[in-house]
Amino acid sequence: MNSTRSAYCTIITPDFLHYALALRHSLTQFRPEIVLTALIADEYADVASLDGAFDGLRLLSVQDLCADGIGKRILEKYGRANVDCFRWSMKPVLLNHLLSSGFEQAFFLDPDLFFFSDFTFLEHELGERAVLLTPHWRASQPELDENNFAILQTSGLFNAGFVGVAAAGRSAMTWWAKLCLYRCEKQPSEGLFVDQAYLDMMPVYFNDVAIERHRGCNVANWNRLECARVSRPDGTVGIAGGWDIVFIHFTQSTIKGIESGEDALLRPFLAGYLSALGYWKHEVESHAYGLALRDGTLGRLTQSADAGSGKAKLHTPPLSVCTLDIFQVRSAIERALRQVLPNLHGSVLDVGCGDKPYKDILVSPSSRVTRYIGLDLDDSPIHNNQPEITWRDGKIPLDPASVDCAICTEVLEHCPDPDAVLHEVHRVLKPGGLLFFTVPFLWPLHEVPYDHYRYTPYALERHLANSGFEQIEIHAMGGWDASLAQMLGLWVRRRAMGRLQRAILSVVIYPVYRWLVHLDNPASISFKESQMLTGLWGTAVKQEGRKANPAQTNQAAPAGLHCADT
Repeated sequence: MNSTRSAYCTIITPDFLHYALALRHSLTQFRPEIVLTALIADEYADVASLDGAFDGLRLLSVQDLCADGIGKRILEKYGRANVDCFRWSMKPVLLNHLLSSGFEQAFFLDPDLFFFSDFTFLEHELGERAVLLTPHWRASQPELDENNFAILQTSGLFNAGFVGVAAAGRSAMTWWAKLCLYRCEKQPSEGLFVDQAYLDMMPVYFNDVAIERHRGCNVANWNRLECARVSRPDGTVGIAGGWDIVFIHFTQSTIKGIESGEDALLRPFLAGYLSALGYWKHEVESHAYGLALRDGTLGRLTQSADAGSGKAKLHTPPLSVCTLDIFQVRSAIERALRQVLPNLHGSVLDVGCGDKPYKDILVSPSSRVTRYIGLDLDDSPIHNNQPEITWRDGKIPLDPASVDCAICTEVLEHCPDPDAVLHEVHRVLKPGGLLFFTVPFLWPLHEVPYDHYRYTPYALERHLANSGFEQIEIHAMGGWDASLAQMLGLWVRRRAMGRLQRAILSVVIYPVYRWLVHLDNPASISFKESQMLTGLWGTAVKQEGRKANPAQTNQAAPAGLHCADT
């Protein structure tokens, strides 16, 4: 296959640009001529100013693929409500776009893939076939690993992080896109796992669907058993059976498994990946290119790897013309959490943990937290997350008085019955246990239709007291000045407008925004008549022997429990 007729592509949000560059870097170690196409899954991103900035990387905007047809329908359904579902659903649309542009083959690659061996054989494997899929290679029988085997039944046989398609597979891509438009959800009990589980059907309903059986492809934490890592006599590491490692899927679970020693033979590969990621992150930052960092969920990690430590870290994005919509709220929440951090200790329950944006802070060396427990729904309609525990029949599956502290950040506005949630948190806290919480006040509709409330301090105090909490302290995250800054930032970064208009207005508004944020003094705010608020944070304590209002004890956990879209 002529490499110029094979396209390689990925989908990223603007803050993951360095991931795409690292992926391209790994590809060009073996094929220098490859140009990686990246769809920026953010309709507000100024893609035109970035395209061509980095050699070998071609950028596409949402407008390039979503002006009409199924791309437009996917954008209308998921574009603003759920950026993750939008990214996942756009994979087949992007692949078909490349095929219609004259390429004979197109390969979709998740941005957290990294190649370590020549992969040209994959083009030959696809050849004149329609589609090429890669198995997860999870445990093939429960005796090997019962949990791993069970996940295989719900998450799908194939991994959607690598999909190859030729011209004969265009109808399969259209079918896949339509199913994603129908439902892109994580509902294992209904056989749904976002875009991925649909791939199990493809070899049945379409001809010439090939399965890539090279076990060095898509190496990840989930296939440690079926794709055992081995040390070779020449000092290299491969996969049992004589397979070379072609590419590794560096998900957070894969990285965690390597760092913990569970998958220790892959440590040199992780070091190389993090080194490349760190280099390209520096290159992106040093060029100071305009990225609209609207990633869709409050506190979602900017998963920038620190090449020195190899760990992802949470940070408030730096104030720039591109972060005017999120800087104020993110900095306020992180500032409040760090203020409370010295009082958090022992086991901490993260209620509605979502993508666990605050875990790194909670378990940092300076923290007294010894155990982190993420709690969320097992079928979250928003997040493709992996909480440590999940709600069961409206109850937290923990014994009474079993955790030392809890946090509940940007969650209560998504709870149809907040008292039911708070009562359960109160039940599992030990006497004297501390709850840290935040809620938005001035924020757009988000994660619809699961956005239910905006709380005043008086309503929030009542809900906490009804649930048994005492020593309730509630503070403002921002006042009039921060509120105006936040509205200006949201308007200029999220309101529909032309790219040039957005760029010009962002530059104009930036100094005013910076001045307002500097002027704001939330510590001096009292909850008086006509006071404006951006959001609220606070703490509450479970006192010895204090019980919640009995009227709340039989309420079910809410159907919309997850982190907020800020």
